[in-house]
Amino acid sequence: MNAVADEKMTNLEWLTQIGLKAIEYSADPKSTGEKGPSWEDRCGAIASIECPACKAYCELLVWGDYRDNTQAFAEVCKYITKILYATAEARVQRQKFNLEAFCLKVAKMGLFYNLRPKLKEERTLQGQLNFFGISEVNADGFAKRHKYLSFMVENILEGFHEEIDFYVDEYRRSLR
Repeated sequence: MNAVADEKMTNLEWLTQIGLKAIEYSADPKSTGEKGPSWEDRCGAIASIECPACKAYCELLVWGDYRDNTQAFAEVCKYITKILYATAEARVQRQKFNLEAFCLKVAKMGLFYNLRPKLKEERTLQGQLNFFGISEVNADGFAKRHKYLSFMVENILEGFHEEIDFYVDEYRRSLR
């Protein structure tokens, strides 16, 4: 890998571009003589992240298997749900439905569409709510009273991106 090109890409791009290849114990025949990063480097960079939910989100971004039945997806949703529930419980005086279950559905919806932004553009808000089984409110009610929860999910995931960037940068420095 060219060291100049390596410097220009972001840390998350660096993590996702590393190719899966067999372990090689011989020298890499690249023109610079520098050994390119491998899947072990991905694992090491992800392992360096301290927050378990952030680490799980990084796994989703790097390995690409972000179905809603994976352990990493569940870990991130659980973390986000705790934050959403604490905020919603303080803001909502009375609710006619299970607020914690509602927050879990919103967390799943926010994470799912964050990982697949093109799908979000193609669906209406009511379609998104229906897809995730959010029947407690309609699109109008969600937009008026609960939209802040979606914004919170986006902010949490942006914070995860910053944390991932920090730890991967530290890991890349230690490699050099």
